[in-house]
Amino acid sequence: MTSEHREITEGLKLAGIAIGFAIVTAMLMIGIGEALLRHPPALVSDGSSQTSPQSN
Repeated sequence: MTSEHREITEGLKLAGIAIGFAIVTAMLMIGIGEALLRHPPALVSDGSSQTSPQSN
């Protein structure tokens, strides 16, 4: 294998590693973002269970 071929294969290996790390980083960032932006479900109340005293 010539030195040019070695350089090409080494460059392809490094590119593959960079793509792999980019995918893992993106997945982590998306997961963290979803976890931070997720809100607990709101309690829905129609007001019928609350009694308010009326002063009249």
